[in-house]
Amino acid sequence: IIGDRNVGINPKINNMVQAYEEAKYDIVWVYDSNVYVDPGCMGRSVDKMLQPGVGLVHHLPFGVRPQTLGSELELMFLDTVHAKMYLFINWTGLASCVVGKSCLYRRSDLDKVGGLAAFGKYMAEDNLIATAIFNMGYKHEMTSDLAYQSLGSMTPSDYFLRRARWTRIRKYTVTAATVVEPFIEMIGCGLVASYGFNLLWQTHFLNFLAFHVVIWFLVDLSMYQALSGEKMHNLRGFLMAWCLRELAALPLYAYAVLGSTVDWRDQTFVLLRSGTV
Repeated sequence: IIGDRNVGINPKINNMVQAYEEAKYDIVWVYDSNVYVDPGCMGRSVDKMLQPGVGLVHHLPFGVRPQTLGSELELMFLDTVHAKMYLFINWTGLASCVVGKSCLYRRSDLDKVGGLAAFGKYMAEDNLIATAIFNMGYKHEMTSDLAYQSLGSMTPSDYFLRRARWTRIRKYTVTAATVVEPFIEMIGCGLVASYGFNLLWQTHFLNFLAFHVVIWFLVDLSMYQALSGEKMHNLRGFLMAWCLRELAALPLYAYAVLGSTVDWRDQTFVLLRSGTV
C-alpha cells in the first residue's frame, strides 16, 4: 500500500490510515521506521496481547548510536530520566504512559472511538490512542524488548527544540503531569529535598544536595547499563553529556511551558487546549 490520505494534521496517521483499514487481522503493530527490535519481539508481544484484559502492548524507546553532541543529549534523556518515568508509571499501572515507537493494539478496540482516522487531528496521537484504550478498562503491558532508535546526527539546537515541542504538547494533553515535571528532574527534586532535610533534620543543604546528585547519577548510570546490557566504556563522556542534559532541563522546561506554538516538518502550529492544533 503506497501513499497517504489526508485525515488531519498528523502525517503519521495520514500515512498509516489506508494500511490500517486494509489490514486483514484485528491486531495491528505500529512500528516506526526509525526503530528496530530484537528477534522474537513480535511473538512475545502477541503472547502478551492474548492475555486476559490486555488492550495494548508497547516497548520502551531506547536511544543508540549517537554521532553528535545533540544526539548524545537525546540519548541521555531517553535512556535515563525518560526510561525511569516510563517504566515506573507502567509498573504501577495507575495511568496510561505510551510512546508509539512500537506498540500493538486491536482495531476492534480503536474502532469503538472512531478508528485511527479520528486521531489525525492530534500531534500526540500515540498517547491519546493509548489513553482511549486504557479508559475502556484494558491494561497496558510491556515485554522485555526495547525499541532501539538510532539517533544519528542532531545538533544541540535540534535536541532543545524537539524536547520543547513535546513538553508544549504535553502541557495540553497531560497537564497535571507537566506541572510536576520539574520535580522529577535531578535539580528540581534535589533542591526541594535538600530544603526539606535541612528544615526537618538540620542536614546541611549543600552536603545533602551533593549526596543527592551523586546518588542520582549512579542510579542513571546503573539503569543505562542494565538496559543496554553493556559496561560503561566511556564514563567521562557519559558524565559530561549527563551533566549538560541535567543543567539544561529546567531552562528548557521554562522555555517550553511559556510558549504555545510548535514547529514541525517546516510548519508552525498553534496548540489548542483541546489537544488539537
